[in-house]
Amino acid sequence: MAAAVLIFVDASLISGSLFFHNRVVTVPCASHNHCAIGHPGQLFEDHSGFRTDYHSLWVVVGTFVPLVILLGTAVDVW
Repeated sequence: MAAAVLIFVDASLISGSLFFHNRVVTVPCASHNHCAIGHPGQLFEDHSGFRTDYHSLWVVVGTFVPLVILLGTAVDVW
């Protein structure tokens, strides 16, 4: 049970910035007055170093930390 809670907290922390991944921009279009399209948010724009750092951190915190938590709790069970 403790492993599930720790992994949930880990996933919540690493996924928090995904709320800022895209932003909605309205642009004029031919068929309507305005159209809404999605653009990368300021944190995830191509020229931002945050994008590379975030994906590197995702690999460590999103993959290896839950694996270590599961292995650590599995050893306690045996």
